[in-house]
Amino acid sequence: MGAPPNWVEQAPLSDSTYYLYFGQAMEKGLVMYADIFDHKGPLLFVINYIGILISESYGVWLMGFAFMAVYYWFAFKTASLVIDSKLAVVVNAFNRYE
Repeated sequence: MGAPPNWVEQAPLSDSTYYLYFGQAMEKGLVMYADIFDHKGPLLFVINYIGILISESYGVWLMGFAFMAVYYWFAFKTASLVIDSKLAVVVNAFNRYE
């Protein structure tokens, strides 16, 4: 079993880290798939780029919160079509966003 990552010295190597890196690189003028490359589509990179433009320190997380809020709103509205609205709130509270 390996040691846990050192969160102070480096960012964890996960997909979200790469998306953030691509957003930062695009903000500095690099071109997707010419200067930087990943096998995923451009949508997540563009979303992170927009987040970097909003605020370099918290823009991506602010956008993530907004997307989660929209997701939970749609989940609530969908559940409300089938069950009572009060029960839909409870069901939505146990819903996992991933």
